Amino acid sequence: MRDATVERRELRDAFQTLLEHVADGHVDSDDPSDRERRAAAWDEIVESGLLDLSDEEGGDASVIDATILLVALGRSGLAQPVGAALVASSVLRQAGGHDQLVQGIVAGQRVCLVDPHRREGDFATEAEHYLVVGPESLHLADRAAVTLGGARGTDAARDLRAVDVDLDLAVRLETPADALSDALLRRQLADAAELVGVLDGIVDQTLKFLGQRRQFGRVIGGFQAVKHGVVDVVVQLEAGRALLYRAARLLDEQDSAREVAVMAACSRLARASRELCATAFQYHGAIAHTWEFDLHVRIKRAMALQLSGGATERARERIAHHVIDLASV
Repeated sequence: MRDATVERRELRDAFQTLLEHVADGHVDSDDPSDRERRAAAWDEIVESGLLDLSDEEGGDASVIDATILLVALGRSGLAQPVGAALVASSVLRQAGGHDQLVQGIVAGQRVCLVDPHRREGDFATEAEHYLVVGPESLHLADRAAVTLGGARGTDAARDLRAVDVDLDLAVRLETPADALSDALLRRQLADAAELVGVLDGIVDQTLKFLGQRRQFGRVIGGFQAVKHGVVDVVVQLEAGRALLYRAARLLDEQDSAREVAVMAACSRLARASRELCATAFQYHGAIAHTWEFDLHVRIKRAMALQLSGGATERARERIAHHVIDLASV
């Protein structure tokens, strides 16, 4: 029997190779000339079968496998609604009776996950289905039941918009309470996983620059102060990565600690993202602020993901309540 860790490393490498091929060295941005290439990239992702991570019996995808895929997606520079597709297909399978819709999503129909409190969602304009995932209810709407508002957020490629869903025209899906809770956690974890990949990409780009930029007769990456600065932020990132995969495992196992684990990962990664992005900007100098240098695109994406749905604030609040509960026992 093969070691599961070895298999997942191979899975990670396979995802990364495929997505880097699809990205072809580009970092998705809001440039209008980029839209045709992004549409072609989505078609390649769909044709590759990455949206269907279900097991041989058609059961739900492993959260760990989905997490590995989304980390690879973030690192590749692509901005595609893969996370929304994986979360939506998972919650629809658990709701039951929506096999045709799940197959449509796997075949490339775009879905927007709508936050009912903020009334917003990513990749909203091109979505064919809108899934409103709340703590007490699940609603499915098509384009006719939705009014889109102006763009929000820092990363225009993710097309975060105000989304107003007329629930009278939407279909309420009967879903167990624990399935709804897990759906919310999976959505937060999906954004956290993609954030880890985006931060990996920023580290890659920064290390490459530090190995090329010369000052005082040597590459600036050779200076000890610069090395220490890079190590400090990478340690923060790796701590967040460990919490991310722990949360994914606990979700797979339906462990009672899974909610706090997801919140801990989101909170730690938000901190790592802020520090890593600031360090990357500092070490790149003035070139980091130029439009032609795509570091700013990755950093905007990291900012959007770390703030997605107010996850950081909710994470800290939930962790605080958990600590208070433990203290009162």
